[in-house]
Amino acid sequence: MYYLIIILGVVFYYLYYKGVIKIRSDKKSEDTKNHILNQAQKKYQKGELEKKEYDKIIKDLKEE
Repeated sequence: MYYLIIILGVVFYYLYYKGVIKIRSDKKSEDTKNHILNQAQKKYQKGELEKKEYDKIIKDLKEE
């Protein structure tokens, strides 16, 4: 019984290491992207962000 658990653990680790199994997603959801964009727009309008920083945020969100 213990050997079965060990073998399954090794198989799952190998598949996770190779990228077949993903535990969490690296991509941001659309809601998160929209929230970040809205916050950046508000800060840019208030003058808390410079144009370069605002453009970089937009560029980074589009790349993902």
